[in-house]
Amino acid sequence: MKKPRWVIDKEQAKRASASETVWLFGLHAVRDALENPSREKLRLIVTKNAADKLEAAIAASGITPEEVDPRKFNAPLDPGSVHQGAALEVKPLDWGTDGRGLSWRRTHSPPCGASRPGDGPA
Repeated sequence: MKKPRWVIDKEQAKRASASETVWLFGLHAVRDALENPSREKLRLIVTKNAADKLEAAIAASGITPEEVDPRKFNAPLDPGSVHQGAALEVKPLDWGTDGRGLSWRRTHSPPCGASRPGDGPA
């Protein structure tokens, strides 16, 4: 028996959601995410200056930062982003559904200080 299209779509959406990540950037956004135990942290890119300012949050999070030269900041952010030397790749928080059964994160834009891979100018 063949699966109904809606079941296939639901399974594909679940897999796509599981692989989706966002980049948070800026000292305050990164610090808050590092201190949030509900946040799944994947990759932290910082300059020496930002690492010094975020030292306590980095230590508490347990993540090993990638320290980079400020002139070669390689996080996949829009070039105009004011990152302050800190970017953190994370899984989106699960905010539940929007009442229509759709994932909240699929139906809304990322908050200020967040960037999805592929966002930004073409």
